[in-house]
Amino acid sequence: MRHQFLMPYISMDLGNYLTPVLVFLFTLVLLVPMFSLMERNQRELEQERALKEAMKAREGLAKELHDGMAQSLFLLSVKIDRLEASRRNGGSQRRKCGSDQKDRPRGEPLCSAGDR
Repeated sequence: MRHQFLMPYISMDLGNYLTPVLVFLFTLVLLVPMFSLMERNQRELEQERALKEAMKAREGLAKELHDGMAQSLFLLSVKIDRLEASRRNGGSQRRKCGSDQKDRPRGEPLCSAGDR
């Protein structure tokens, strides 16, 4: 192309020097925007990955809290059922010494003085 159109205007030596310079300039003009676009896309991907990891961590924490709350609520409902059942069966009957004592409040002795 250079030989057909530019030969009457510039010499062969000048054309040999200008060709790499022009190729370099066109490359810069075309590649710089393309690389900046690629860098922007890379930053957006990194931000999305960070958000995804944060959401994963939040979901894990929420699941853990939900499971813990469900377990606590179930335990409370069991204790309330036992309390209601004990009130229906005579109110303040004392437990017999040696019976199952795992549900007794902390600090309460295994056997009271009257049970011995």
